[in-house]
Amino acid sequence: MQTEAFGAELKRMGFCDFVGVPCSYLAPLINWAINENVFVMANNEGEAVAIASGVSLACALPLSDKSGSACARFVNEPQSSISSLASHNPDFSSQMLPHKNAKECNDFGNSVASKNSPSFAEGVRGWVKDSRENAKNTSALGEVLSSDFKGCANTQAKIGQKSPLSEAGEASPLKSPTRHSPRKYGVVLMQNSGLSNALSPLTSLNHTFEIPILGFVSLRGEPNQAGQNTDEPQHELLGKITDKLLQTCEIECAFLDSHFEVACEQLAQAKKVLESNKSFFFIVRNSCFEKVALTNNPLDNSSSGNHCTDLLDFGKICHTELSEVSQKAQRDSSPTAQNDKDNAPKDSAQPTRLEALQIIQNLGNDCALLATTGKCGRELYELGDKPNQLYMVGSMGCVSALGLGIALKSRKKVIAIDGDSALLMRLGTLSGNAYYAKLANKGNLCHILLDNQSHDSTGGQFNLSPFVDFVAIAKSCGYAVAREAQTLDEFDKLLGEFVSAKSGGAWFIYLSIAKGSKKNLGRPKITPKQVALRFGAWLNENLECADTQTIKASKQ
Repeated sequence: MQTEAFGAELKRMGFCDFVGVPCSYLAPLINWAINENVFVMANNEGEAVAIASGVSLACALPLSDKSGSACARFVNEPQSSISSLASHNPDFSSQMLPHKNAKECNDFGNSVASKNSPSFAEGVRGWVKDSRENAKNTSALGEVLSSDFKGCANTQAKIGQKSPLSEAGEASPLKSPTRHSPRKYGVVLMQNSGLSNALSPLTSLNHTFEIPILGFVSLRGEPNQAGQNTDEPQHELLGKITDKLLQTCEIECAFLDSHFEVACEQLAQAKKVLESNKSFFFIVRNSCFEKVALTNNPLDNSSSGNHCTDLLDFGKICHTELSEVSQKAQRDSSPTAQNDKDNAPKDSAQPTRLEALQIIQNLGNDCALLATTGKCGRELYELGDKPNQLYMVGSMGCVSALGLGIALKSRKKVIAIDGDSALLMRLGTLSGNAYYAKLANKGNLCHILLDNQSHDSTGGQFNLSPFVDFVAIAKSCGYAVAREAQTLDEFDKLLGEFVSAKSGGAWFIYLSIAKGSKKNLGRPKITPKQVALRFGAWLNENLECADTQTIKASKQ
């Protein structure tokens, strides 16, 4: 189909924020988004999902119904179907064998439904414009309709079952806020081979918190009519199970049709699924989109050169010796240490995580606080549960990428509280955080690392944090400010400076903390779904007007 026309339809329907990793089948759509300055380049698929989720969290969660009851949003509607849009293409839900008429009708795509399924300015300047529109538009969001997808009308396959998508909304004690603009969703683009990388946030962030995103995943390794793989060998397995993998994760999906009019109808149906707070993915075959030349390289006009590496001493020996780490590893992984893992830290020379979180909570009362997976979120909750706080579960290493997505869609200050083990899992997020926060120039993203050099939540086992100079890495990735706080007083001062900042790029604040956690540490009594709805309501209710300005990277 004509890629520019489909892209224009995406934007018309409110899909204006694209994040992804390049892949050949989706290259035309990705190139279009880059040319339009509406694409964020992620380092991996999991990071892309987290950023897109941040967009949806800030702009897509429903806030009220007509009765004024916050968070009550799902209503049952007569079930709809796009079976009439389906054709006799290969049915991937039936042993991946192509239908006998596939060769004649290979321009049409089947729709596939899961049993129980749970979307960037124009570039950055589009995000700024969105914030301004959100602040001006005071139209309330009414009830949200949900709908249902059937499978294709292929009589040889049993995929025509309807799937219930509605779920009773839970009442919330929050006052009923008003959404200030139409719901908008993050869009993620990836190759099917990258789905495995994206499974962590898809299953523990999007599904658990019910944060919807729209996805496009290319179908490498599609079997031919004889059921044989004609692609590279590494794509063979994913080519067979792409739709099944999505369905297993309870993600609604469909094969995108290559006819423009039909694809637009599919897109409209997909949006209805998103409005029920469930994600939707399109599976895209080869040659579905017409080629688009890449005419815009955002890096051409950026100051992406040697921005800060001249400040670093890469010849410096690592600050911790191997023998020291081995001794710590043996001590911290001992049965005694594991049995005592819930005890308070015993190293009085270092601050505790609880002390650091208390400072963050005090200074970040008007900031969005995102706490990484594990005991960090649990301790923040025990200090006092607040609407501006989100406690990650799973999606280890994704907290700062989620924070980036939120920061780019809002002028609210966003503080992502990370742990050393989590950050080590997705160090690549640092470059994306730094680059896009610099383009936005809002000074509203702070990435805090509380480093206890251990896997604290799983028994205090050692990690490789002692070998890593995180501040140097953050500097080399382009963070506007990357500092280590030696004491809690310094930590308080640095965080206060961030809160007061009016512009600039991303901040990185490092604090070494003691191992261990609060005694008898409890768990949040509020569900992740309730946390997300309440957090989204707080973001929207407190949304600040962004200046309408063109943000471009320029050479220094």
